[in-house]
Amino acid sequence: MNRRWFLSLAIGALGGCQTGTDTTDGSKPHPSFIISDATHSNGNPNFFWLPPMVPDPSGSPTWKATQFNPNLQPTIYVCLLYEGTRQPVAGDQCAASGYTQNFPWNGTDPNLGVVLNLTAQSYQANWKVATNANDAFYRIFALLGPYGQAGTFQLGYADVEAVLSGSQLAALVNVNTGLDVTLKDGRTLPIQFRIQNGATCTATPCAAATVSLATGGTVKTTSPINGAPVGVSIPAQTPTSPAITFTTQPCSYGNRLQLQGTPIDLPVFGSCITLISSPQLISVLPNAATVFVCDYPPNVASLSVQQQDFVALHAAHNDWVSPAPFAEALPEAAVNCASLVQAPEQGLKAVFASLWHGKWKEAGHELLSWVGPKPLEARMRMRRIHLGGGGKTGLQSDFQFALPAKMAVSAGDGVSVPPGTTITATALVTDLFGIPVQGAKVHFAVTGGGGSIAAPTALSDATGLASVQWTLGAVAGTNTLKATGFGIASPGTHGPRATFDPFMPTYRVWGDLSDQAYPGVTLQTGSLMFTATGVLSPVDIFGFGASGYTYVVGVHFDGVTTRVGSGDQGTVAAPANWYSTTFVPDIAWTTNGQAGFGTLGGCAINTATTVANSWGVFTDILVRKSFTTPYAGTLTLTLYIDNDAQVYLDNVNVTSQGVGTTGYNSTSGWWEHDGCADGGAPVFTLPGITAGSHLLAIRGHDYGGSTFLDVKAHLAP
Repeated sequence: MNRRWFLSLAIGALGGCQTGTDTTDGSKPHPSFIISDATHSNGNPNFFWLPPMVPDPSGSPTWKATQFNPNLQPTIYVCLLYEGTRQPVAGDQCAASGYTQNFPWNGTDPNLGVVLNLTAQSYQANWKVATNANDAFYRIFALLGPYGQAGTFQLGYADVEAVLSGSQLAALVNVNTGLDVTLKDGRTLPIQFRIQNGATCTATPCAAATVSLATGGTVKTTSPINGAPVGVSIPAQTPTSPAITFTTQPCSYGNRLQLQGTPIDLPVFGSCITLISSPQLISVLPNAATVFVCDYPPNVASLSVQQQDFVALHAAHNDWVSPAPFAEALPEAAVNCASLVQAPEQGLKAVFASLWHGKWKEAGHELLSWVGPKPLEARMRMRRIHLGGGGKTGLQSDFQFALPAKMAVSAGDGVSVPPGTTITATALVTDLFGIPVQGAKVHFAVTGGGGSIAAPTALSDATGLASVQWTLGAVAGTNTLKATGFGIASPGTHGPRATFDPFMPTYRVWGDLSDQAYPGVTLQTGSLMFTATGVLSPVDIFGFGASGYTYVVGVHFDGVTTRVGSGDQGTVAAPANWYSTTFVPDIAWTTNGQAGFGTLGGCAINTATTVANSWGVFTDILVRKSFTTPYAGTLTLTLYIDNDAQVYLDNVNVTSQGVGTTGYNSTSGWWEHDGCADGGAPVFTLPGITAGSHLLAIRGHDYGGSTFLDVKAHLAP
């Protein structure tokens, strides 16, 4: 009896024309295979398995006839999942020590590895299916790079079943449709697939190509800003160097360079681009590669010529392990982006000769002479980096131009003002030579003393100033404010020289490209400290003639003569607790009255200017006034009274604490005062007053001649 093998691939329902012979055993349920590509399992929308493995997928919504990418060197890896009859499930892995077949890039023979079929716009490898004594399940991977190596990009995969049915493999059975697909020479499965532009990308515009490091190459796409070239040029390395797939695209997080989620705070120009290697580079490249970002937005014209020269390409190495992720300013490259758009060779030589000899004006003229008709390219620049290096892993790095800058305190430091005062704290942002830098972001944060700021960040203006309104805390003492900027140098955290420089490579002679001999300069977070002291200054709480009094005038309320000859006029009692904060005046009280209170004439102080409300002779007056103190301290009350008074503060009788020419009568409980109100006026000094709301209550008593009452309050620390 002959035995036959059938290789089955379950692909899900697909549209399109299909042909073949139905060989399905209806008594056996169709297996639930797993496949991942543009038409299955929400796979990569720019990767397609092709016939004979699957029906023609060219009707797929993501199929783009003009977007085939022929610049890659993919690999195929086949592994045994397991032998037996159970169906694959999500999470199945290649069997340990099981069958594997690797198809590296070959370029010429599909039986030995993967090749490009440019006519069919596809890639192909021929797999001679292994023989087993039992049914066996395999997984086919399409990759960019070796299977299992860090950073290798997986394009898609498919699970297949080799079914024991005879002496050889005669057909590929699509168990979902029951159709046979003929195998080459009865045993070989042509694994064909299509990779479109964008298969390795998460943003556009994007380009991907496999570069043999032994020979070198360039991967470039266009800027999303103005269409200028962006990418990487890699010179030839050692003859045994591997092939690496490079992808270049805009940064996924937006157009401002970031290090692990933290944007740099320098002014940035042009595109932020990401460069990815697959598999990851894990060793030093002997020869330097050049990353180019050849676009400058229109606002670069606002920079001076000098600052345009200072602008440098910066890199954020977000996935490096040893050392840890970091960002750096890169040295300048001795190449101009115009060479990427086929500038005249003689023109380039002339320009670089002038640059080498320090003839900047001449070089600028020569450069303009051949890029003048193309103003977009007039400010294209290029910077060089070493890929990998010193144990650094991979090339998952982002790049963008930025203007190196430094900052120093300009205003708002060392001031002494009352607590709660709002002042302006200002940082000055400049370039290497102290020229103002516009568009740098400075972060501010209160670090001591309480208080608040109006905004957490400020952009430096045309004069280089970045300012924030800083309100000091309500309590006297030291207040501190910190200003920071990622990538902005500060006096204690700065560039490579001992002097206060931005984070930028050094030069022996400015503009001679000598910075190429030096490494990039790691960005740090510069910081400034502002200190302001909240000082309590004496303050007038209210003065003579103040408003806001509630008062009532009447007979001598208690009917008791305070001293002989007082002229007591009745026996009406004063309202209970009239001086208390809980007392509620009735309609007999006048509200929002103004001091002073008294009669006109009789004393020099009793004038129409000083007397706002009448208080008759031989009567008493009750006055209440609420007020607020901004801080805790000593309250001083100066009282003009004609004649006698009792004084209460916050429900407490403080009459005995007065000092004056007459004095406190402990028997009567009154402060007794003879003569005109402004003569020998009593002063009440009351320490330990808390910050906040208070109630002052005064009872005045007159026994003839003229009357007068007014008071002022003063607070001192």
